[in-house]
Amino acid sequence: MRRIWASLSSLRVQIVLIVLIAWLAPTLVLGISIPSVYFPALREKTEAALATRAEHLALGVRDTVNRLITQAKDATYDGDLTQAFSRYQTGGNYQAFYKVALNYLERRYARNPYVRYAAFFPVKWPEQFLFTKNGYPRAMFFQAQTQPAIRQLGETLDTACRFAYRDGGLFLVRNLHDSRLERFGMLILSIDEERLLAPLMDGADEWGAQAAVRLDEYESRPGIGWDALSPGLSHQNGDLDYVVGAQTRDYILSVLVRQPKALLYKGLDWFMRALTVLLLSLVPVCALVLLYVHRRVVRPITLLSEATARIERGELGITVPMRGTDELGQLGNAFSAMSLKLAHLVDTVYKEEIALRDAQISAMQSRINPHFLNNALELINWQARMDGENAICAMVDALSVLMNAALDRSEKRMVKLREELSIADAYFYFLSQRFGDRVALAKQVDEALLETPIPRLVIQTLLENAAEHGIAPAGGGRIELNARREGGELVLEAVNDGKRPAPDTLEAVARMIEEGNAGPGGHVGLANVRERLQLIYMGRASVRLYLNEAGDTVAEIRLPIECDF
Repeated sequence: MRRIWASLSSLRVQIVLIVLIAWLAPTLVLGISIPSVYFPALREKTEAALATRAEHLALGVRDTVNRLITQAKDATYDGDLTQAFSRYQTGGNYQAFYKVALNYLERRYARNPYVRYAAFFPVKWPEQFLFTKNGYPRAMFFQAQTQPAIRQLGETLDTACRFAYRDGGLFLVRNLHDSRLERFGMLILSIDEERLLAPLMDGADEWGAQAAVRLDEYESRPGIGWDALSPGLSHQNGDLDYVVGAQTRDYILSVLVRQPKALLYKGLDWFMRALTVLLLSLVPVCALVLLYVHRRVVRPITLLSEATARIERGELGITVPMRGTDELGQLGNAFSAMSLKLAHLVDTVYKEEIALRDAQISAMQSRINPHFLNNALELINWQARMDGENAICAMVDALSVLMNAALDRSEKRMVKLREELSIADAYFYFLSQRFGDRVALAKQVDEALLETPIPRLVIQTLLENAAEHGIAPAGGGRIELNARREGGELVLEAVNDGKRPAPDTLEAVARMIEEGNAGPGGHVGLANVRERLQLIYMGRASVRLYLNEAGDTVAEIRLPIECDF
């Protein structure tokens, strides 16, 4: 059983099984499901797609018709024609009525792309025929030939609209009633049926179908036999018909979309033939794929796997006998080169990089300029001349702490926060002696962080920067040292309210710290600290100089707390 399982776990056997399954499974599934399930379902979806397209095209026609109906009804709701005719009928001026009525027709209907022209006439005086100027020839023909038939139709409409087809033209007819619901006139909209039906006809042409419309008594294709058709999908000899019907108080609309079955199912028939040829052609292809995969994939991967296992056991410098210009050949060459280079790196380069990093850290620590020692010595000399021995002893003790920290005979690059704070206390003492009452000093330290390791002399550098660039130029001020935890970081801050740097100076110093170049004007300590932190923490620490909300200058260092050194 174990032997069988081991053979099945072999990459060669798995690839053979995958190739066979990839051929047999689709052949069986497709051979059974396509004739009985897939093709009937696909035919239903194809017919459903035809129905969806027909519904969409019919919806466009219906929306346009509804907009035309709405515009025709607006002639009553707006009241312009009703009021103008009422004034004229009660003794008003005809020219005023003519002007108001004509302006209304032009304003409401002249820009409608589906209306060739709009016309209005009073039912008592049909000879007073008003129409928009864009339809003069057709309006004249209407008045001469079609108006009597339309007048007769209007007597049966009441307040409804109706599409009428007379003398080769399609018209939307509506009676206009006054406030007493008495019919005083008729509104006629001459409809451009070609433009009205253009989206429907063009949409049907795009997928090889034919379309027809019946709107009240108008038929775009006479002889269809609309009465024999029912809404929905139906099979007519070699065609597939879909009829969409809509009926309202104002119109009866029927849209027919007809497509030949041979065209509709052409893709399905072609797909069946192509699928049969494809399944048969997979037999020799599978054999070739198996041979190729074994020679160009399985065998090279096996060699790489064995070589990787040997490297894992410690045999560095292993190479594989793989050549060629394809991806696997390039992978084999790259693997051999990587193995040889890895051996070289482990033996030489890695050790050299470690030595160089330690040398750089030591060099950076030695570059920090402890110029505060000169100030301390001057204060000691001055104090020796002016005061007694107690002050001198205290200053010497503080100086001893600072000198031991600066010289670092133990050559430690990391110390505990507690030790750095003792150096800060010594430096605070000298600042108090140097500035006297003009300087105020404070500390806020989270005691839970006292055992946290930090790089040596970073806090003293923050305090020195605050004293030399903030307190000294201002002649005094307040320095506050903060040490707190934010997430996984230790935040060290030296805040001073002394001389505030100008915005351009602050920007230049921030750029100098980021680039590691002290430049003119000092701040070499912060630049050196930033470079030391980059070497020690590999880019996970930061140094920043900015102004807080109170306008005080803040020199900030952020260090990761969890870090191996």
